Amino acid sequence: MKKYTCFYTFLFFTSVILGIYVSSMTSRANSNMVTGYFRGDFVPGIAQSGTSYLSYNGYGNYGINVSESPNHFYNYALSVCDVILIHTHGNDGYFTTKPSNGVISGNSVTSYAPSNSAKLVYISACYSGNSSAAYGNVCSALCSKGVSAVVAFTGTITASTGSNGIHSFNLQVIQKLKSGISLYSALAQVKQIFIDSGTLYGSDTAVFYGNGGLTL
Repeated sequence: MKKYTCFYTFLFFTSVILGIYVSSMTSRANSNMVTGYFRGDFVPGIAQSGTSYLSYNGYGNYGINVSESPNHFYNYALSVCDVILIHTHGNDGYFTTKPSNGVISGNSVTSYAPSNSAKLVYISACYSGNSSAAYGNVCSALCSKGVSAVVAFTGTITASTGSNGIHSFNLQVIQKLKSGISLYSALAQVKQIFIDSGTLYGSDTAVFYGNGGLTL
């Protein structure tokens, strides 16, 4: 009898462990992933605040990346993550991932980025929502590669601390998207908050490409 009791005990714990493993793998497969990028000479901004917020609200956290190469963005973020949040320097047609040799432009995305199914690339960078004869349009290029929606800015964005100004605007947009509000409405609602406050910090220059009905 003791032998049979041990055998059934072994089967019980084996089934429990297997069940936990299968549940973990299923959860991992179904989990949305978020990552952040910022240049080392910038404050983290939305790369940190948005990644932390989403990771506390159901998203898997693929970490915050500082001054990585464009190849890291293409092969790591776009290939794995559903939401990519970036705070960096930008200009017409491009944004940067590091202080030197880190330009990601419309032309380079077209040439090097893999096809992907990322939901959102959020680019908190001045002028990154504009087109350029030299660099193309990084937002439309990302959408052409499969990104559902891209947010960027067509003017100068500012803040006086690491959490106010445009950093606050960006986080509020992400929070509204996670609450089920569409991208189009989220941008409009948070823009109005900043208009009512009397200080815009460049929030009025936020634009989106792709799916305006996107939620997170």
